[in-house]
Amino acid sequence: MAAKALDKNTAWELVLDAVNRSNVTLSLPGSDKPALDIGQNGEWALRLPAELGARDLLSVFLPLCCPVAQGSRSRVVGQMGQSLDGRIATVTGASKFINGEDGITHLHRLRAVSEAVIVGAGTASTDNPRLTVRKTSGINPVRVVIDRNHRVPDSHHLFSDEASPTLRLVAGDYHAGDKLAPRHGVTDVPASGRMTPRTRPIYSRFSRTLVFARFLWRAVGLPCLNS
Repeated sequence: MAAKALDKNTAWELVLDAVNRSNVTLSLPGSDKPALDIGQNGEWALRLPAELGARDLLSVFLPLCCPVAQGSRSRVVGQMGQSLDGRIATVTGASKFINGEDGITHLHRLRAVSEAVIVGAGTASTDNPRLTVRKTSGINPVRVVIDRNHRVPDSHHLFSDEASPTLRLVAGDYHAGDKLAPRHGVTDVPASGRMTPRTRPIYSRFSRTLVFARFLWRAVGLPCLNS
């Protein structure tokens, strides 16, 4: 009797199990049957037959799961949703959910394999996003909000829902110290200094003192396409 083909749900569980792992063989969830070999640099090989959708899922996400080498820069993924005709908003300016349910699920999966997600004050203020993984399974990333002048209301989800720790990057000079690993609530971090045309991006000056290796970057100035 032929083995049952690996489906997308099982493939996603394997993806979550693969985060920060290399040179290992993963078993089928709930069993000791070998299912997936993972190499050193994101290469992988299935030991079982799999549906096309499951293979596609593994192809997209497993390269994002491999560990970041010690001393290397953090891995940053930029995400932007758009409609089939290439728009990031409708002609009226509406931007939420224009990329459909599958696109939203894809975004939430990106969050699930990221340790932190970064968003700007404009997007956070206008769209009041949650930046969680509620459309899939996994752990909510830490939310990092670039909000130097406290533009985002404290009542917004990022600062009030307690779904995940939030770092708010505010005005002030940043002094590197102990590694930051927020456990809960909202932590204000003076990090943006004086804003000038030549100021280096906040991320480059600040992220090296975070414990995060994988960031999901929401491009500042683009509309929030989902929450």
